[in-house]
Amino acid sequence: MTNPVYRFEIPVTDLNRAVRYYEFVLGTTLEKRTVDGCAMAFFPRADGLPGASGALAKGDVYVPMKAGAIVYFDVDDIDAALVLP
Repeated sequence: MTNPVYRFEIPVTDLNRAVRYYEFVLGTTLEKRTVDGCAMAFFPRADGLPGASGALAKGDVYVPMKAGAIVYFDVDDIDAALVLP
């Protein structure tokens, strides 16, 4: 496995403000979409190249907190991954 981080989501309360901030800081453009009823803005990603994709996310299940972003890992078998060796 070359890239164990599959995707990340950064919870936000003001999506437009967060988009302006990350576009300015990173010098890139985020793509806004609605996914499962949640407003999201996706960071650019190139297919076939290393690196995780991610998004800013606004919705009832997304609560900004000091604990940080939601990170998704890519595993072959989720049941096996949940069992400690």
